[in-house]
Amino acid sequence: MKVLGRDGFLTAIDRLIGQQESKLLKTLEIIIEQCDKERQRWHNSKGNRTEIINKTSKSEPTVNRYIGRLTEAEILLKLPDEGRGIYKINPKYLEILK
Repeated sequence: MKVLGRDGFLTAIDRLIGQQESKLLKTLEIIIEQCDKERQRWHNSKGNRTEIINKTSKSEPTVNRYIGRLTEAEILLKLPDEGRGIYKINPKYLEILK
């Protein structure tokens, strides 16, 4: 597997989603930064969404839509057994970051 840097990772995700929306990709980048590095989990909390809203200058409904699109594309995977609003980044995309 070819090793890609952060820009290469975002380009790969951009192609997968089929969009050229920099704010959607910025949302993904912020989610990756917010992840619990030890457990590779992200909590879709009000605080985390507020940080995304502030950093992307998008509304809460737009950020929620972006999270939904990342989930539909199976980049974010819901983990209902671990609690409400718990996600992880699909491991196949985390491999690209290594």
